[in-house]
Amino acid sequence: MNPEENSPLKQIRTFQGDVAEALKNQGESVMSIRRAELTKQGGGNEFAPQPTPQEELEKKSREKIILLIVGTFILIALGGVGMWYAYSGYKEKTALPTVIVIPNKFISTETSSEINVSGLARETFFSAFNLEKNTEVKNATLKQVQLIKDYATTTRLIKTTEFFDILNTKAPSSLIRALNPMFMFGVIGDTSDASSTPHTFIIFKSDSFENTYAGMLGWEKNMSEDLLPLFVSEDISLNFPSDTPFIDSTIQNKDARTLKDTSGKTVMLYSFFDNNILIITDNESSLRTLVIKLNADKLSR
Repeated sequence: MNPEENSPLKQIRTFQGDVAEALKNQGESVMSIRRAELTKQGGGNEFAPQPTPQEELEKKSREKIILLIVGTFILIALGGVGMWYAYSGYKEKTALPTVIVIPNKFISTETSSEINVSGLARETFFSAFNLEKNTEVKNATLKQVQLIKDYATTTRLIKTTEFFDILNTKAPSSLIRALNPMFMFGVIGDTSDASSTPHTFIIFKSDSFENTYAGMLGWEKNMSEDLLPLFVSEDISLNFPSDTPFIDSTIQNKDARTLKDTSGKTVMLYSFFDNNILIITDNESSLRTLVIKLNADKLSR
């Protein structure tokens, strides 16, 4: 008989005894038992060590810092977007109006008008221009007269060569080649007499001063015949003292070549504002006004 079976005292269970019994009866390893113990302590995650209170506090601090950084970046981004919209609105409100550049507007003018020269011959062009010229122009007011051609879908300014073709001039070909394709044409009110007929002016840009100057001298013998209808009324008959009656003169500190009739009245003159700008007009007052305008516009640029 086994003494232990008859003993009145029950055997006290210990962890070591449980281990021995488990190893004996179930063949469990020490590792499997340890796993079971950790599972009981860890609430399901058998390998996850439980953080200490200090680690929990540090984790929450890191999360707060990350949230703060993210929030700061979001605020900066929103502030940048708001500033961009505010600046865009400010620029739009304070932007200067778009300036439309007219390629043949060499000086500033108060008014402008157009003449469609499509199909016009020399005499009909003179009539159309004189009608436009005699419309009301205030004292010393400059008006640009745009000469245009209409096409099927577009309208464009005529070029210098086309202008000379309409006038059917005898200007030297070297002169026409030396002039820029763009020219300015218009009228100016009389500064001395507001009730008088406005005066005509033409401004050419020169691509070659030497050829333009020589060409103008060569054109003098035919200029009165070619251009006078633009400057004087059609019913005025003029007499000149010679075949080439242009004389030298100085107006507004500019050298000029002046055409006078037998009574001594100036009916046409031309002068170079500089090596690139040629002015043709019909009296000294108009030339002075144009030179002053050109100087003022030159300084304002």
